[in-house]
Amino acid sequence: MKHKTENTLHIWKLGFGIYLGFGIWDLGFPCPVRGMEFYTDLVPFLEGVEITYEIPYDQLQFVTDEEGYLTRFNFVVIFEDEKGEIVKSDFWERSFKIKDYEETQLRSESILGEVSIRTPPGSYRLITRVEDLNSSFGGVHHDLIQVSDLRKTTMKGFASSGIKFLKVDEDSLNFHPNPRRSYEEKEGVVFLFEVYDTQRDDIMALWKIEDMTRKVVQQGERRIEKEDWVPLEGINGNPKFFKSRVIVQNKELSKGGEYLLLLEIGKDSVGKDSSSKFIETRSFTLDYSPFVTQESYLDRITLMEYITTPEEMETLKSATPEERKKIYREFWKKHDPTPMTERNEAEEKYFQRVEIANEKFRPPEEGWRSDRGRILIKFGPPDEIREQPFSVATNPYEIWYYYGPNYKFIFSDEHGIGKYALLNREEEMRADQERQ
Repeated sequence: MKHKTENTLHIWKLGFGIYLGFGIWDLGFPCPVRGMEFYTDLVPFLEGVEITYEIPYDQLQFVTDEEGYLTRFNFVVIFEDEKGEIVKSDFWERSFKIKDYEETQLRSESILGEVSIRTPPGSYRLITRVEDLNSSFGGVHHDLIQVSDLRKTTMKGFASSGIKFLKVDEDSLNFHPNPRRSYEEKEGVVFLFEVYDTQRDDIMALWKIEDMTRKVVQQGERRIEKEDWVPLEGINGNPKFFKSRVIVQNKELSKGGEYLLLLEIGKDSVGKDSSSKFIETRSFTLDYSPFVTQESYLDRITLMEYITTPEEMETLKSATPEERKKIYREFWKKHDPTPMTERNEAEEKYFQRVEIANEKFRPPEEGWRSDRGRILIKFGPPDEIREQPFSVATNPYEIWYYYGPNYKFIFSDEHGIGKYALLNREEEMRADQERQ
């Protein structure tokens, strides 16, 4: 696809408030994304240190591709010792495609990945870097870490890997990494760990989940027996190691906040009476549900004012704490394009657009309350934007075109402070009538 060069023609790629000055839906030009935001987590295993990562879609530049939109990036890992010398390094080039352009703008959707690297035991500064190959921008993390000698510990009896947090894909039911170590309201906490031994003894594993007051809110245990052990070949030429992997799917937690997961393993038994034990701890968070408090519930339904009638909004606002979730779900069920499935695409798309509006349209007002945010949420991203940011003769303005329904919305920044007001509100009224 050839690039158009008109300075007033722009695609819908509002990366950090910066527009690109060429052809419609053509994403081939670098979009500045400085200080890229991404997440990493490190878990030691006997076979090597595993690093998982998560990169939100809106932090990467997607370019047009025959099958949709493509992003390419390098994930770089560097281990530096206390003298600043590189002990180990590697990089992996990755590519990822999606079909829906709107999703490329989202922070709520992410690319997940994991890499494994063998590193000698010791103290390191871990440098992880993401390099966007389409835009030449990226981000970097620096962490101080300690890599334990699990092999030496196992030779003395038994040992445990670190704790790796997982999530369950609703469609495939497969597990995937959770580098943020965070869960949402409907998700149970999922984690895995490995236990290593030289003798294939019976070992007990006990885990507890504590809230921030140190109150135990959940716990469980698992006995690892002889038939559960798998031989590990090729670990430094020593074939005497055995491992057992344990995946735990705990029940849902009822309250948002921070939690601590404690894992204790011991020969035959665990607890105060166990003579030999190995303990691991990790923290994680549970996002607050909008139905927990009156304030969070009202904040949620207030965002829905562009899709509700006054009567529907009043019904939602007047719901009792016991009724909130039921009435909320009933409302969105009416808009669900696939009511026979658990997923509600209409609700997802609506709040995705709210998220985009809040990300792209900054102060002086909340993005979703701005005129541009309102049009985006109600009608989706435009097919074309014509924009004049600076001119002696006119105020900065934007014109949004929607080809299919033939809508044209004109916005003007009359005071030069970034607050674009919709000038032709009659066009919005016409579009609202046609949507009904």
